[in-house]
Amino acid sequence: MTDRGRLALLIAAHVLIGLMYLWATPVFEAPDEGYHTAVIRWIAQGRGLPVQQVDAEQDYAQEGSQPPLYYLLGAGLTAWVDTADWDQVYVKNPRSRIGIPGTTHNVNDYRQPVEPPPLTGTRLKVYALRVFSLALSAATLALAYVLVRRVVPADRQPLVWLTLALVAFNPMMLFIGASVNNDNLLRLTSTGGLILILDAARAERLGIRQLSGLGVVLGLAALSKISGLMLWPVAALALVWARWRGHRGGGPPKKTAARACLLPIAFDLLTTFLFAALVCGWWYLRNWLLYGDPLGLNAMIAIAGPRVIGLGELITSEWYGFYLSFWAIFGAFTILPSPWVQWFFHALSVWALAGLAVVAWRSRRRLTFDCLLLSVFCLLTLLGVIRWTMQTPASQGRLMFGAIVPLSLGLAAGLLALAPERWGRGVAWSLGGLLAGVAAIIPVADIAPQYTPPPVLSEADLPAELRPVHARIGDGIELVGYTADDTPRQPGEVQAVTLYWRALAPMDQDYVLALVLLGRGAQGAGQIDTWPGGGRLPTSQWRPGAFYADPYDLPIDETATTPTRLRLSVSAWVGAPDQRLPVRLPDGSQSLAAVFPVGRAAETQPAAPQPAVRDGSTFEGGLRLLGYDAHWDGRALNVTFYWQTAQAVPADYTLFLHVLNTAGEQVGQADGPPLDGDWPTSAWLPGQAVADRRVVTLPADLAGEGCVLRLGWYDPATGARLAAFQPDGTPWPEAAVILERGLTP
Repeated sequence: MTDRGRLALLIAAHVLIGLMYLWATPVFEAPDEGYHTAVIRWIAQGRGLPVQQVDAEQDYAQEGSQPPLYYLLGAGLTAWVDTADWDQVYVKNPRSRIGIPGTTHNVNDYRQPVEPPPLTGTRLKVYALRVFSLALSAATLALAYVLVRRVVPADRQPLVWLTLALVAFNPMMLFIGASVNNDNLLRLTSTGGLILILDAARAERLGIRQLSGLGVVLGLAALSKISGLMLWPVAALALVWARWRGHRGGGPPKKTAARACLLPIAFDLLTTFLFAALVCGWWYLRNWLLYGDPLGLNAMIAIAGPRVIGLGELITSEWYGFYLSFWAIFGAFTILPSPWVQWFFHALSVWALAGLAVVAWRSRRRLTFDCLLLSVFCLLTLLGVIRWTMQTPASQGRLMFGAIVPLSLGLAAGLLALAPERWGRGVAWSLGGLLAGVAAIIPVADIAPQYTPPPVLSEADLPAELRPVHARIGDGIELVGYTADDTPRQPGEVQAVTLYWRALAPMDQDYVLALVLLGRGAQGAGQIDTWPGGGRLPTSQWRPGAFYADPYDLPIDETATTPTRLRLSVSAWVGAPDQRLPVRLPDGSQSLAAVFPVGRAAETQPAAPQPAVRDGSTFEGGLRLLGYDAHWDGRALNVTFYWQTAQAVPADYTLFLHVLNTAGEQVGQADGPPLDGDWPTSAWLPGQAVADRRVVTLPADLAGEGCVLRLGWYDPATGARLAAFQPDGTPWPEAAVILERGLTP
């Protein structure tokens, strides 16, 4: 097969896989896609270019500050699409977890339809713009071939094709390439600019045609994105080198030769950048007149959200997300690929960087000027990204994609450097095929499922283990019941719960659920505020009469007090958290939330108890009193009992505790479930001790006297006591343990 045929096959595969990403990603769910589309729509409506006003909220947000070339082209190509339904499609998810890779809920930045919508209006416009972006991405591949062939010797074909495979099948490149994003035009113009820069550096003579062509492309790059300006100093370096090399004639420059080349250098620079300024200068002049800043960054940062962060903190806290998002973080920086995909790119990166170190060592004395120019461009791009992310949160590796071709060339060189030269062809094609396969799996396995809404169920589909709740929230929602995993959890882990809803009536608002885990003392132990379905099932799109299963992994706070029974408080609000819908419980009472048990949180590292007084009495069902501590605080007797069970306890029992004076009269009482009901006996873990503190306030006339404790367990449903046994197995009378030691005030 000829090189042209291979290139056509590579581009076709890139486009085909790109269409898979286009299909898997709902409208507006690529980074800032809603904002980019809003700029295009604004222009297509004949409103001109956006003028940023920091105190005026617009749909295009900070992207209205971007150079306009991509948006002008997009507006011209899609002006025929009617976007009258914009307000129904462009609806932000107020609980979106944007910027949290791997989040288990609310990965969607916008409200997405529960049922497939027709491809019309705003959605048609977005898909048309995505196809336009994909065409730009395909054209970038064609130019990448030209650029790499300029740099790589003819006898190193494996390096050419592995570089192109790294560009074509980088999952993040495919994801952005199939989205509405001006990065796609930047990649094209940057790659074209690098080709012309290398040609200029090699030219024996530079004419007006070549200089003007380079200037026009530099201007187009600067009109695509501000980072396109990073080409300009590289172009200047190439022009200076070309004249200097020509005047020195291969030897060291002489003073006369140096002076003689100054005028031609000035002419080349002036001509090139004059044409560049003619193309893009009007835009930067406009920014200066509007914002007092030629780049317009002051307004852009103010809208996006400014921050101040040191370089050291930036690197240490955000390097991993930056690195991984060069390869594969999807959605609104919310979706991670499968762990095996991450490990694949970890291995690939380590391999490439190790090999690149070998290449750098071997080439330390014979680095070509072409490689120097490409390296300078990569470095300038990185410095620009660092500078930008130190001013506003934006640490994403995809921002390096203006230099995707030279970066991929370096990675490919590293990958091939560690393999014998005779294996180069096999390594290149094997890795290229593997990259294509991995890239094709991701949209099907990792992206599309994250946006799939819960299916519509019928009553017959409800699980047999459903625990009924039947709480009515507002007029349109019924919480039918739930299922929960009762496996003991620990702070920092998650509690799995699935809620089952029924839509009672049509709803025109999207209600927010407040799901609050309650732990010891009804204190909050974790919370998620979300649209139903983890953001994928907005209530305005519920079908009346339908049932929905809504699973969640609720995080348990690392500071939660343990052990404790976990309860879930479920409520709904609209507008603000204090505007909650009324909840009608099955008994007819009204509340602000439905509360029910869902699990238990155990101690992370339970310590072996060391009671001051050891006992050893046992009760039927396996309960054992290990011992107790007691101390007086005025008239209050504080007693901590240490319990343990050898087996799971089948029911929730109540402890009775009676305080008797020396005459045998009851003078105090402290009955109740363990830990005030927060750790009932049915939740106890075999072999794990439970410390249960009781406080009994005694009469003043008991001061100075001793006392006796009588305690035991009973079933609150029947009042029947559990049989009690002394340490030697002898039954305690009346199923009550008598404790006398250590109780004198």
